[in-house]
Amino acid sequence: MEWNADGDGPSAAPRLAYLLRRDLELPDGSEVFALYPLCQDAARVRLLAAADMVTALAPR
Repeated sequence: MEWNADGDGPSAAPRLAYLLRRDLELPDGSEVFALYPLCQDAARVRLLAAADMVTALAPR
């Protein structure tokens, strides 16, 4: 992980987020699971459903 010039946090924007509401600006193409997804722009991010979360955690 790269840190910003101030050394106080990551320099890259997140590509995966788990949110309650739209409280984080995400780059285009990010995946997001939001409990209240109405404020998310589905044209910019890939909205994940609860079933997607369960599938991602399943052993392979």
